[in-house]
Amino acid sequence: MKKLIILSFYAFITVLSVNAQPYPYMDVSGYASIKVTPDIINVSVSFGENKEFFGKQNIEDLEQKVIKVLKENGLDIKKDVSVQESSSQGEGGRVYIRKTISFTLDNYKKYYDIVRELDFKGIQSVRINSTKYSKEDEVKLALLPEAMKNARAMAEAILKDSEAEVGKLLYVNAQNVRMSYAQNKAVIVGYGTRKDAKEYVDKPVDITLSVDMSVCFSISYPKSE
Repeated sequence: MKKLIILSFYAFITVLSVNAQPYPYMDVSGYASIKVTPDIINVSVSFGENKEFFGKQNIEDLEQKVIKVLKENGLDIKKDVSVQESSSQGEGGRVYIRKTISFTLDNYKKYYDIVRELDFKGIQSVRINSTKYSKEDEVKLALLPEAMKNARAMAEAILKDSEAEVGKLLYVNAQNVRMSYAQNKAVIVGYGTRKDAKEYVDKPVDITLSVDMSVCFSISYPKSE
């Protein structure tokens, strides 16, 4: 099971009101986040004809080389790999063939292993298009109580130097409960750039999952004698 690292918990004050209701209350936002390593990594390999590399046979041979690398790295070609072909018109009306092979991996190590082996003439890019974490629902359940604790801690901090105290939980605005992915950089490796590719080796791009909610607490005051 992947190690989850709690990054931070904090809250933002959204509204503080003591007059709009028969009883004083306060609204705060509770927030929690966690850093995870993606286990759904969508990758595409692009290659095609250009002035230095052209010919249908060359493209087909290159496609087979890429497929061979993927197969040797454990991918089910029929199930996990898709191939798309397109074309564009260049100078003098010449039509250039272009292909994109897409597949999904479950870890960065496998990605980098494949990148090292795709150093073929004609390869234009190897790109991570998107990443995701498969256990998002489990993470959400773990973050919700942390966000609630954070909201109460913020409310208590606000009232610390006053006579008032945080009272009962009145409501939680579930419509504001959401999961958000922090943006991660796509890794692009073109033909002849294996030196650049090595800079990324063993440096997985983690993503941050976060959840926030709006929480309302009553405010209680000491009874007057």
